[in-house]
Amino acid sequence: MQESFQLEFRVRVDSAALEDRFFEVVSQAGGGTFYGAEEGRRRFRDIVTARGFESSDDAESTLDEIASALQFDRREGDPAKRVSIDKQLKKGKSRKDLYDLLFCLEYLHPKYELRLGGRRLSELFPGERGLLLLVFYLLIDRKQCPLLLDQPEENLDNQSIKKILVPCIREAKLRRQIIMVTHNPNLAVVCDAEQVVVASIDKADGNRIEYVAGSIEHARTNQQLLDILEGTKPAFENRRRKYRSGGSLT
Repeated sequence: MQESFQLEFRVRVDSAALEDRFFEVVSQAGGGTFYGAEEGRRRFRDIVTARGFESSDDAESTLDEIASALQFDRREGDPAKRVSIDKQLKKGKSRKDLYDLLFCLEYLHPKYELRLGGRRLSELFPGERGLLLLVFYLLIDRKQCPLLLDQPEENLDNQSIKKILVPCIREAKLRRQIIMVTHNPNLAVVCDAEQVVVASIDKADGNRIEYVAGSIEHARTNQQLLDILEGTKPAFENRRRKYRSGGSLT
């Protein structure tokens, strides 16, 4: 599935919350590397961006650099001038508050992301986005409770349905019940549904709704599948005769 569908799962460490929390403790008017409203934040971002928190080594290096920037004023170049950390703290804040913030790492959060062919979810077309989410719930979600799918074929071509969606549904139904509303024969028949429920409404009889259930092999259900999903057997045979095996469509 990863080869044919180019499905990627990515995770990264998000440290965006650190900046605002850092400047709740550190004053930008007390001198030092982080002096100045805009300049101080820019210098802080430069440090975090250069190393980040993706690994334990990255995190250690980033925190060492922040600690060093608090001890030495980096604004005037090399050699940096040593400055007092206490004078850079906001009123009512202590070094303990600063170190608890930096080294507890509570500001780090994992960010998970699904991608299709290298593109983010927001960059996909509606059909691709729907297919990606369907694959996630069918293959990746390990829950065993029943899964209800309402016309999953919408915005999808039959090639994608047969190549990607059908194998996913056949795999998922081995461990959980799949209840699906569909008008697509690839999903109802090729997925080998254990039970087919045909719904009909009689508007002349007060909108009376009738449900008939049966297996694909049952004569009545089989005929209903042909009539509703294939457009009757003559229409199905007509299409079959027009396709040439191994030839090109002209």
